[in-house]
Amino acid sequence: NYNTQVARFNSRFACPGTEAVDAFTVHWGCGENNWWCPPPGLVARVVRHADARRANGTLVVPHWESAPFWPLLCPDGETFASFFVASEVLPGEGQEVPYVVGSKNMF
Repeated sequence: NYNTQVARFNSRFACPGTEAVDAFTVHWGCGENNWWCPPPGLVARVVRHADARRANGTLVVPHWESAPFWPLLCPDGETFASFFVASEVLPGEGQEVPYVVGSKNMF
C-alpha cells in the first residue's frame, strides 16, 4: 500500500497492513521509538497518552506558538518541556509554519 512507510503503523483510515485505525487503542510499547505526526487537534492527546503509557518516541508538530497544545510542549513560551530530550525546528522552506521535531522520553 502507498501509505506503508514502516513495518508497524497506524492510519487514519483502514488500509492494508495497518496495525490499527485508532492509534490510542494499541500499545505504544516501552523500549520502542514511536513516530508521532498527529494533526494539530490531537497533539495534546498524543503527549498525554504517551505520558500515561510511558512511551518514547519522536513527535513532529507545527511550530505554532498560538496553538492550544503549545503550552504543553513549551510551558514558559521559550524552552521545551523537560520530557523532551532533544528538539529541532526544521526550516520552513515553502511552508507557512516550520515544524518542530522533538524526542520525547518520559523516563
